[in-house]
Amino acid sequence: MAKDFFKLSLVNKKIAAESSFNRTVFVFSAALNVLIATVSLLLISNLPPQVPLFYGLPQTEEQLAPAWMLIIPSALAFLILLGNASLSLFIEGDFSKKALAGASFAVSLFSAVTTLKIIFLVGSF
Repeated sequence: MAKDFFKLSLVNKKIAAESSFNRTVFVFSAALNVLIATVSLLLISNLPPQVPLFYGLPQTEEQLAPAWMLIIPSALAFLILLGNASLSLFIEGDFSKKALAGASFAVSLFSAVTTLKIIFLVGSF
């Protein structure tokens, strides 16, 4: 009887640790998105009126966007994060939940790097 209780206790701790990992990754990703969007808005006075946000387009004026639009990568990453977090509530597999959490973190990290590179490229500090 004591063995069964001990096994059940270990299983519950493992489940709590796994859900805590996913929750931590999602919270960290959300915080990163909010931080980068806030930094973009705070540094708007150090940026030119138009920034090369859409640098995948041909090198014309189509690449340029108003400086306040630097929050778009963080906003899109946050929407992807919300979608992945919602999906992870309905998925039962641990690997799938961790893959969604990892994908959310990767998207948030890539959007942060993109936004910071644009800010340091055209900003005047």
